[in-house]
Amino acid sequence: MRSLKVFQEKDGATLPSIGFAEIEPGPVAAGSVRLKMRYAGICGTDRHFLKGGSGVPCAIPQEGLVFGHEGVGEVAQCGLGVSNCKAGDIVVFESLWSCGQCEVCRRGNSNQCPHGQLLGTQRDGVFAEYADLSARLLYVINNQILAREQTKGLACVEPAACAVLACQNGRMSRQDSVVVFGGGPIGIFCAMISRVLFGVSRVYLVEPNERRRVLAEKWTTTVYSTAGDFKNEVDVVIEASGDLQNIESIFHLMKPNGRIVLMGRSPQPLRVNSVGHMITNAISIMGSRGHLGGAFSLVLKLFGEGKLPLGEVVTDVQEFGKLPQLLNDEEFERKYCKVLISFHDDG
Repeated sequence: MRSLKVFQEKDGATLPSIGFAEIEPGPVAAGSVRLKMRYAGICGTDRHFLKGGSGVPCAIPQEGLVFGHEGVGEVAQCGLGVSNCKAGDIVVFESLWSCGQCEVCRRGNSNQCPHGQLLGTQRDGVFAEYADLSARLLYVINNQILAREQTKGLACVEPAACAVLACQNGRMSRQDSVVVFGGGPIGIFCAMISRVLFGVSRVYLVEPNERRRVLAEKWTTTVYSTAGDFKNEVDVVIEASGDLQNIESIFHLMKPNGRIVLMGRSPQPLRVNSVGHMITNAISIMGSRGHLGGAFSLVLKLFGEGKLPLGEVVTDVQEFGKLPQLLNDEEFERKYCKVLISFHDDG
């Protein structure tokens, strides 16, 4: 079965490389499931990782690691001890394996598990015709959801769940004024969820790319092309672009008890240009990593009810063979929002 692998730097290279590999499948491990992948999503983290700027933990063995962490697939085979799904089920999956036993996990904070491993950078991921995953990561899609929506939207559940957690961390309420930096899939999902889940009426988004601004308009009060265009006071900021200068530019507009949530990883330093303003107004800054289990269930519920049209951010579907070209395309952000990879003609 064909997979796209990421390889360690070698021969003087400073960045990891990618290439297709044929993998001979062995038996499915106990507690694991083999998926026939239908769609996988290209995440900004995937592209940034190849440029050395993602800041994502990685552990790439000599033989390489299967890349990718978003998608939807069909259960092809179950290993011993698997009882939460069966062959033929359509499933989505979380992107972080956690031990489930340490003190951090037992407190419900599996995102911060010290033993956690990310699909695609620390464990084999899903840019593959068939992918083996722990059954604990899977969510079976019921017939009601499948009847209502195409599976393309289901491939976006993982980034939408990340957006849910970020909005929850921002402690949003109806009366808040929310600014989202970044009109990629995560940013647009943050705007969607601000509206749908929290009922926020004033949602603003900053995005330099015109095509992405158009996609975001439906879910926002106003869309701006630069941070300097925004002049209103704000309660919650979601930074999903990775440009930390946005925080410096808007910090003086933060209201008392304002919350800033950082999602986009960046090699840039974070600068707070007025610590006095921060202390006087009790402004908090926090990181938001990935998703916790409840976020997946919530996204699937809203998706199944037709309230969260995840497929609206999908601007292109490409065949598996074009994946390396897409990952290395310098014009990717200008051309696309969310790109899905299709693996099988019957998908």
